[in-house]
Amino acid sequence: MLHWLRLERERCINLALLLGSSAFALICFGVFDFVTSQGQHSDPATLPNLRSNGRNLYINKANGWYELNANYRGEDRYGPHRFAVATDGNGFRIDPSAAARSAAATAAAKDMPALLFLGDSFTYGVASPWSNSFVGQVARRYPGRVINAGVNSHSPTPHLYRLRRLLNDGTVPARAMVIMAVDISDVQDEASRWQPGPTEPGDRSSQARAANASQQVIARQSSSPDSRSDRPFFSARNFQLSHRLYYALEGVYKRFFDHWQVRNNVRSAFTHRPWPELEPQYQPLGVAGGLQQLRQQIQAAAQLSHSSGHRFLLLIYPWPAQLAYPEPFNWEQWISASCQAPNCSGVINAFPAFRQQVGSDRSAAAWQERLYLRGDMHLNAAGNALVAQAILDTLQQR
Repeated sequence: MLHWLRLERERCINLALLLGSSAFALICFGVFDFVTSQGQHSDPATLPNLRSNGRNLYINKANGWYELNANYRGEDRYGPHRFAVATDGNGFRIDPSAAARSAAATAAAKDMPALLFLGDSFTYGVASPWSNSFVGQVARRYPGRVINAGVNSHSPTPHLYRLRRLLNDGTVPARAMVIMAVDISDVQDEASRWQPGPTEPGDRSSQARAANASQQVIARQSSSPDSRSDRPFFSARNFQLSHRLYYALEGVYKRFFDHWQVRNNVRSAFTHRPWPELEPQYQPLGVAGGLQQLRQQIQAAAQLSHSSGHRFLLLIYPWPAQLAYPEPFNWEQWISASCQAPNCSGVINAFPAFRQQVGSDRSAAAWQERLYLRGDMHLNAAGNALVAQAILDTLQQR
């Protein structure tokens, strides 16, 4: 008995020494990290300034509404990506390096219907230079005028408002084709965020959250660091070595596993997961209510376009989850049912082209790396090329 007690005592002492030495080493590392970080002149928590012509990229209003500013020349930021952005006098994104059209090209464009794209960050071309976005790739090959009215995190409720305003202002050329890009994230946006109204749509979330979604979009433009008084003690500025080690480990994780995290994003989950599991993230309308409002706004935009003498088409493309998992809720069929003639002229469906790229192994990571930004659901140049080709093929058939 005494021998067993001595062994247990020795084990406890050894464990205490191990824990104590580990804690002491961590404390010494923390102190060293803190002291050396104070002597650094650079601040890793501060993003580099974005170039601009002195104008803000976004116009932000109190009710949560925002849109692109007119005549912006400079850069935008999305995660690690910095990319050139230019807008025209209407706040449409344009090619910042485009030379003036030749007289022959301008004359040919008059015989072709203009394309007006309405959409969210995919249409805007987040993280992409103009030439890599699908609108930019269409513009390079389509002889008529191409208008990119896409804005980050907008959905059909904002699209309908902007379309109505553009039609009232006479900005949309006669006999234009209105192409509204609708993706799976629009259901949550309609359910939890955008409130239809007689004027600019309101952001439901702005009343409940101090940092609402529009502020998060606009914050990507800001490069101003937090003030020292507001900065938490365990910040990247105070512990640079620790944060660099953390981001290195995070990079290793993303290299091998982040495609799973992207696929399981709640915004793209309702087609393959039970709706009751997702309802808290789709309040106040819920998944069914979001789908209902989405369809109402799509059909209202189609009717408005048709009554104004413009053709209206829907554009759909997949998020990674829709290619990786079986979908009990068929998104493509639901979109097709939302396109009702004669107001809606058809659906531009890029899903088949993406499925050809995926092949038989839906669980593989390789196809996601080929078509999407690393660690993100947005398209890279190759994915955008598939969407652009689907658009051009459909226009050629019409």
